[in-house]
Formats: sequence, C-alpha cells, structure tokens
Amino acid sequence: MKGGIETEYFGITDKGLKRASNQDCFAISSVKDYLIAVVCDGMGGVDGGNIASEMACDFYVEKLTDLVNSVDDPSIIDRDILSRFISNAVSKANFEVYREALRVPALKGMGTTLVTCVIKDNMVLVGNVGDSRLYHITKYTVKQITKDHSFVQTLLDAGKITESEAAAHPNKNIITRAVGVEQNVQCDIEAHRPEEGYLLLCSDGLSNYIDKDYFIKTVNSRASLSEKCSQLVAFANSKGGADNITAVLIRL
Repeated sequence: MKGGIETEYFGITDKGLKRASNQDCFAISSVKDYLIAVVCDGMGGVDGGNIASEMACDFYVEKLTDLVNSVDDPSIIDRDILSRFISNAVSKANFEVYREALRVPALKGMGTTLVTCVIKDNMVLVGNVGDSRLYHITKYTVKQITKDHSFVQTLLDAGKITESEAAAHPNKNIITRAVGVEQNVQCDIEAHRPEEGYLLLCSDGLSNYIDKDYFIKTVNSRASLSEKCSQLVAFANSKGGADNITAVLIRL
C-alpha cells in the first residue's frame, strides 16, 4: 500500500470449540490507497447473529467505499471528513440490519458489534460499537485503543470493580451498544498515530483470553502474518475456545 505507512495484513476467523456456528465476520478492503478493516461479532441466535455480522460488514465497507469514491480529489479528505465517512458507513450498516430485523420476525433483536480501522498515509482512524477491540502491539507493549461498550466497562468506569475483577466478571458478555438493535447508533471514532508495530482487530473470543506477553511474542515473531493469526486463534482455543474467534492483523 502506498503512502506514509506501508501495510501488510491478514485475517482469520474460527468458530472455536463450544459454538455450533460462527457468528463472527471480517472484511479487509482498499480504495484509493485507503485500507479498510472491520470485524463484527453477531448476536441474536444462530441465524440472527450470522446475518447481522455479515450484513454489517458488507454494508459498512460498501458505503465507506462509495463515500471515498465520491470525492474526485482524495487529498481533500482530512481527518474530520474521514470520521464523518466512517460514521455514515456505520449508520448505513445499522439501518440495514435494523430494517432486516423488523422485516423478518425470526430475526427480531439481532445485532452485532463492529470495530474498524481506516489507514491512509500517516493517518489511522479507529471506530467501534460494542466490545470487539483494536489493539496496538509493539515489541514491548500491548495497548487497547478502543473502549468497550459493555456493562462491565460501565462498572469499571464508575470505580465499582477493578481490572482483575472485570476480566473475570460473570456479566462481561453484556454489551450496552450494538449495530442493528436500535434505529440509530453512535460509533466512537478517534485518531491513532502509531509509528510502528501492529494493529490487531479481534472479537471477544480472542480478547477474553488476552495474555500480553504471549501476544507480544507471537506478533513480533519471524512467522508470517497468516501464521501469527493462526497462532492467536490456537491460543484462544487452548484456553477453552468458548466463543467464535476472529483476528485481523495489520503490520504498519
């Protein structure tokens, strides 16, 4: 990819060891030197979760691509404009999932998380809805860039529980914001400027088992990106594989 940041990327998804189907979905696309990556984790029953995550991925990437292509001169797309594009694309995905749930009674209540990053030159914009996450991993650190929209995060923000209590909380799977559940949704968007390292987008099937030392060792190994992603999935499965597992790894 041309620009101030050269990127390589790979994504993988796995149903894990306990689920009958995989309700995760991811997409990686490029348009006019913009790299778009998104991970969605569906909910609402087997069919509902599958449909919600696939629809959200597809409509998000399609809308964002259309918005970028609508600008004749990509150089005028600054951080604010790209933020609006991401927000509009998430709103489009939300509308389509919500409308489908209203149209088909069996899909009522379906929804999905969404975490995304868009990279162009030295600009990285990150957006999220729900508890799928984006991490920045260097040779020495693992930093969570996104902030969960979850019941446990609310307790953590209020100082009612500690980080260690949050990691083992029985209600950690309850999210407070999702794509497609309500007519409108807000996507948190912020700029990130990593100089080097890796971006990891993942569903909670991986982040629930986060081990910073293992992540640093694996991501910075001499293995290929595909091998690194496979090793992260295998690690989550070795810890129980209780949920679907998705990892998208981008080397900056």
